[in-house]
Amino acid sequence: MTYHELLHWARIELSVLYNVEEARMLLRYWADDCDANLYTKLLADPSLVLDEPLQKKVRTYVQALKSGIPYQYVLGSAWFRGLAFEVTEGVLIPRPETEELVDWICATYSSDSPIAILDIGTGSGCIAVSLAKYFVNARIRAIDLSEKAVVCARRNAVKHQVSVDVERADLFEYNAKQSYDVIVSNPPYVRVSEKEVMDANVLDHEPHEALFVNDDDPLVYYQHIADWSFHALSENGTLFLEINEDFGSEVKSLCQKYAYVELRNDFRGKPRMIHAKKRNL
Repeated sequence: MTYHELLHWARIELSVLYNVEEARMLLRYWADDCDANLYTKLLADPSLVLDEPLQKKVRTYVQALKSGIPYQYVLGSAWFRGLAFEVTEGVLIPRPETEELVDWICATYSSDSPIAILDIGTGSGCIAVSLAKYFVNARIRAIDLSEKAVVCARRNAVKHQVSVDVERADLFEYNAKQSYDVIVSNPPYVRVSEKEVMDANVLDHEPHEALFVNDDDPLVYYQHIADWSFHALSENGTLFLEINEDFGSEVKSLCQKYAYVELRNDFRGKPRMIHAKKRNL
């Protein structure tokens, strides 16, 4: 099977779920996962014949995609700020919007700042590990209620050779062992009623406990985090939150104890991030 034949076959196989360009990108993700140079080789010579092991791998990959499994779970990894993170079913797949939240933190402090950071609801550890790669002198702790997430985050910290203390803990019962200069969280914020407009591959495969909140109390995590963090932060500490675009002003109001609160749009122009300072220096 040549690359040209592979592309034609994959387009047909995936046509029910993906358009032509999406099928092409999904093949690129597979090729990059096999060999960093494979996709370049295939583009340079579309008549290049894939050997039998590669043909078997791509058939398995495409069949899994046809069943609706997100490609990140099929490959077992997802990219976040230039780093490949292990992800398994039961652990939320990192999103580009969360990269922007991390970018905001990195732009706020010097990379050599000796700051203490707490990541609440770490999932794959993408936030904590990315911050550990940037802040070389930081002390970073990450917590999550999910044992699968804790195991995954620990493996990602080892993979990227950073020191992150990952702990299984319930946010609503957690007692801070120290004060923190930065507290960051991407908690569940999708209302159950929003399920009807979400893709099936998300609903069928990603962990609902990391995504959804009840419609009658959609800000339950933000209320607790905003109040709890105000006391857990150091004197000049700051809080960073990823939020539901429908509740920007509401979450901002929950941070009224803080001296300064900023609501920022993401790359799509939607209000998705909050930065709250305990003191307005």
